[in-house]
Amino acid sequence: MTIFYLIRHGETEHNANNNAYCGRTDVQLNDEGHRQSRALSEKLKNVKFTAFYVSPLTRAKQTMSYLTEDYSVEERLLEIDFGKWEGYTKEEISERFSKNWSEWQTTSKGDVKAGGNGETMLEAYSRIKSLIDEVSIKFPQSNVMIVAHNTIIRLLLTGLFEAKWSKYRSFKCANTSVAVLKTENDKFELLKINDDIHLVEKD
Repeated sequence: MTIFYLIRHGETEHNANNNAYCGRTDVQLNDEGHRQSRALSEKLKNVKFTAFYVSPLTRAKQTMSYLTEDYSVEERLLEIDFGKWEGYTKEEISERFSKNWSEWQTTSKGDVKAGGNGETMLEAYSRIKSLIDEVSIKFPQSNVMIVAHNTIIRLLLTGLFEAKWSKYRSFKCANTSVAVLKTENDKFELLKINDDIHLVEKD
């Protein structure tokens, strides 16, 4: 049995700016993102982890730095490649790339390339799923932390639990939120999702 803590990085200006699609664009945490990461560190300080994996993008590594300095950078945790959508908000994308956006929104096979020249949902899911499978074998009976990105975490959960690809947004994933995933004998159980109670200001 392996328990994965799936964590989305802290806030960036892209998130704060009408939630523009950031994807592979390498941006840093903003002040709020640093505050969120400190709060997350406090939340998880008593959990014993065997291994730590992080996306190579700066915002993810900055978030992880509040939790540990002993981590492995893992390319399979990169955010999905949004292609021509990078930097645009959902509203702008629906106007500028309406056909591609509509196909992405309604796909049943997960085979539509984001932004016309980016990744498909299935491609993104396949790479992170391969990491989960590999780490589950390598670290049985362990807690493993993963710091990654909004869409890649959502697609992992969508694929694992065989939800409709077009419904991947049903898996909520706020900045520095924690989803807890239990894996055992090729079976998966979602113990917690979108846990961001640590961001609530205490009196």
